[in-house]
Amino acid sequence: MNRIIAGTILENDGKILLVKENQNRDKGKWWIPAGGVDEGELIEEGAIRETFEESGFNVKISGILCIYNKVLGGVDPLIGIIYKGQIIEGELRFDSGEIAEAKWFSYDEIFSIKDELRNPLPILKCIEMLKKGNVLPLDTILKI
Repeated sequence: MNRIIAGTILENDGKILLVKENQNRDKGKWWIPAGGVDEGELIEEGAIRETFEESGFNVKISGILCIYNKVLGGVDPLIGIIYKGQIIEGELRFDSGEIAEAKWFSYDEIFSIKDELRNPLPILKCIEMLKKGNVLPLDTILKI
């Protein structure tokens, strides 16, 4: 099964929003608001939808922080795209069946809990890119 995962890094007052997974093998792990892109959905649309579902925030996508690739179970390819998101409106809320907790973390706090992150490398790399201002333009991924 091929999978595309899309999500956003939301920054507010120098802090990044992470959500704690509440299901499956990743239960109890922190991650960004993200999830699978649905059939017929553009990757950006999937990131916006997943961010809303997992945080309650309507967001605008303003750039690409990183793209990662891995193989699940030694067989299934996965591609993840993490965008820089900006909150347009909303308030923090989530489905407790899917998300156990949501919290704003400073950069240092995220690095201190790296063993509690679902997939540390993409998050830490994206934060590094964000701090350096290295954000790729949205047209890096062509919509055709």
